[in-house]
Amino acid sequence: MLYLGETDYCSFIEAFSQQPEPLAGLGLFVSESVLRAGCLCPVGVNRTLRLVDVTIGRNLKSISADNRICDGPHSVSQRWARAFWAHPSQPDGIYYRSRNAPELHSIALLDRAQSALNVNCDQNILTAPGQLACIIEYFECARLP
Repeated sequence: MLYLGETDYCSFIEAFSQQPEPLAGLGLFVSESVLRAGCLCPVGVNRTLRLVDVTIGRNLKSISADNRICDGPHSVSQRWARAFWAHPSQPDGIYYRSRNAPELHSIALLDRAQSALNVNCDQNILTAPGQLACIIEYFECARLP
């Protein structure tokens, strides 16, 4: 699986929201060294991707699911991902609400979509000070040395 955010904001929160357990109650923070070492870059596609949209209630009900597919235990979403991968319709991935910011949407791409991707690491948002500052402010994220 390749996990993507639909927006820069979603990509950031999905990539940097995993805090170590002893620090989990302190809010979101990220170190400057992690930002310097990381890359959040645009990913384009060269064909239309076929995604299972689980952001809408009627779509969830049509597959006999509920929002636990997005915000429940990871084991639940992993079972659904395996089922979508094995489905005869061969979807490229899943379009879902971000676990860490449900107002944003994410995409989990299955391995079969790899040939459709174009990655541009020359546009790393972690090295764009203004863009990164807006994202950090939005999430009230602390930057540590």
